[in-house]
Amino acid sequence: MLAESPHRAKLRCFIVGLFLSLTAMYSAAAANNHTAIVFMTDFGTADDSVAICKGVMYSIAPDVRIVDLTHQVTPFSILDGARFLYGATPYYPAGTVFVVVVDPTVGSTRKAIIAKSKRGQYFVLPDNGWAKAALTVFGRMGMT
Repeated sequence: MLAESPHRAKLRCFIVGLFLSLTAMYSAAAANNHTAIVFMTDFGTADDSVAICKGVMYSIAPDVRIVDLTHQVTPFSILDGARFLYGATPYYPAGTVFVVVVDPTVGSTRKAIIAKSKRGQYFVLPDNGWAKAALTVFGRMGMT
């Protein structure tokens, strides 16, 4: 049997947190008929990390639409990720759930932050400075 790599172990821990966060978010947004999850990471696409996370999302909500915003955010760059979100969010309806994973310590004990904008969009973000970036960027767009 192959030993689990440290990266895979961290990803597994992250997935558990993602599962819990998305369950709550999807329940809140499910009343909206056009619920979608917009997924953005700094994982890249060279391995199975994105596919594993999407599998978890589909296990929670088999009928949800998952849109890949990008998985090529500059590693650990909150500012780069905020720029992508700022450009994309105006084009998605209320009820959309944005899941952002740009965090050097994916899978650590760091908690996720869940925010709802005044436009009715939801954001699942790591508690690593994203909250401040989101409030700064989305403050101009009605983030509460």
